[in-house]
Amino acid sequence: MRFRFNVRLLLCSVIPAVLFSIALAVSLWGLTRTHDEFEQYINTEQFVANTLNEMYAQGLQAGQALRNILLDPGNRRAYDNLDAAESAYTRAMSGLRGVAEGTPLAAQLAEYERLHKVLSEKRHAVRMLAASDPREGAQVLNREETPAWRALRDRLVEQIVARREAAAQAHAVVKQYDVTVTIVATVLALLAVLVAALLCWMLLRTVKTE
Repeated sequence: MRFRFNVRLLLCSVIPAVLFSIALAVSLWGLTRTHDEFEQYINTEQFVANTLNEMYAQGLQAGQALRNILLDPGNRRAYDNLDAAESAYTRAMSGLRGVAEGTPLAAQLAEYERLHKVLSEKRHAVRMLAASDPREGAQVLNREETPAWRALRDRLVEQIVARREAAAQAHAVVKQYDVTVTIVATVLALLAVLVAALLCWMLLRTVKTE
């Protein structure tokens, strides 16, 4: 009898402790996994989305600066704004290359570079014509620069939309995973409580019987 009592007493201590330890381990593992997934999201998807948005914004800024040059060829600020926008676009593109290396995005970047090279040539031509022949510059702007920008813009918008969808999916996966881990840990903790209560009840019955 005493042996049975000692065994039940040991079970009352060990089994709940083991279940609580498992619940704690699951929680910590889930927290670590969620953190890793979030870091991956921030370092890749979010960075790519932000950089693409920056490229799009700087492309718009450069186009507006070019139109300001045509309106007033003597406006030095417009020239500075154009140069600044082009430099910012180039920096954003360079930052994206490191992340895109070895991924399908690398092929997209090669296409962006080709389209941007064409666009830069058209914008340079308009810029040169602004001082000597603004009328011809305006025609080149409408006939060549605008279509070149639209071609690049459309590719950027497609990728921005795709990245937003990918970011939303990644966020949903991480969130669902976090919920699942929380449920599993909670169930294990509740199971530990129930087992502890059951074993204590069995122990009390043993004491009363003896």
